[in-house]
Amino acid sequence: MKQMEITGVVPNYVTYCILMDGLCDAQRLSEAVDIFSLLIAKELQDVYAYNIMIKGFCKEGLLAKADELLKNMEDNGCFPDECPSIQLLEDL
Repeated sequence: MKQMEITGVVPNYVTYCILMDGLCDAQRLSEAVDIFSLLIAKELQDVYAYNIMIKGFCKEGLLAKADELLKNMEDNGCFPDECPSIQLLEDL
């Protein structure tokens, strides 16, 4: 992402989500969290971005963090669909 910024390419919401998803899959959750925090700061988060992070936390066995994020969705103006709930149930 830094290379994109250096060359003048401005990442958009889709770019951020693809990066978060890839980082979660590569077990680089802390970097995905950083990008997700950036989305929240820019008020670009939505259900899809939350789902990516909830899935990432679940894959790492961090179910309490996934549940906490699920509970914080509504506070940030997002209303969960069935995907995060299903992910949490599958990982129990």
